[in-house]
Amino acid sequence: MTHALNPHIPIYGLFGGPKREAEKMQKLLTPHLTHFFIVPSISHALLKSSHTCKSCRTGHTIEGYWNWKNGDLLIRTWFQKIGKEIDFDMLHVMEWDLLLTRPIEELFRHIPANSIGLTAPQPISVIGRRWNWTTKDHKRQEFEHLMLYVQKHYNYQQHPLCCFAPGNCLPRSFLTEYSHHTIPPLSIDEVRLPLFAHIFGFPIVDTALTPVEYTSLAFSLFNTDQAEVPLSLIEKELKKGKGAPAFHPCTRKLPHSIMERILKNVSKNR
Repeated sequence: MTHALNPHIPIYGLFGGPKREAEKMQKLLTPHLTHFFIVPSISHALLKSSHTCKSCRTGHTIEGYWNWKNGDLLIRTWFQKIGKEIDFDMLHVMEWDLLLTRPIEELFRHIPANSIGLTAPQPISVIGRRWNWTTKDHKRQEFEHLMLYVQKHYNYQQHPLCCFAPGNCLPRSFLTEYSHHTIPPLSIDEVRLPLFAHIFGFPIVDTALTPVEYTSLAFSLFNTDQAEVPLSLIEKELKKGKGAPAFHPCTRKLPHSIMERILKNVSKNR
């Protein structure tokens, strides 16, 4: 679907799943990608030094969970090994279970060059009391350790933000800066990306893939709590012509009717 909506934009794959599935996924996806990058194995010492073992999500291996919560660090590794040699201005992060309903150039044209596009950025102080990453004991400790780290090394004094990871837009200039610094695997990428955008002085712009003011409908259409978006709801939104710009998570195979409706809407609105 991503290629159909964006036929002239190269797509680079980044695989951080189980190594036993890497070869299979590479064969399956390589024909549709410009390049397929398999994330190197995470050292046992690094896994052991974090709270990953205590936090593993259902269905994740310990390493898989580490990769999931540290997506920014995987992208950093990709940039250091592959991306820095590629001519591009902006990296659009399309997670495998993110469904966009419009071309990238249309959805993100409002994000200026050398700004970082983050999905639903908001102050941690607003949601901190109800967010696992700042309330559960070991996760709260990691967040506090991260804040102590940036206060010590960067004299960080601002109010930290958080965001959703799917759909973020990372300019090359930010990735270059990110690759030159030591980024500790504390807390989660949804905290670190806005945090280091502040530190490096990059303006933060909302991708507008989902409202910052979260309603029950907004949650049904876009969430990071593994609550699958119902196909019936996707179809209902698409019938509006210009309904929701994105859905997440969508892990099931999409029926042809939905894919055809997306392409039809795009064609109609050109």
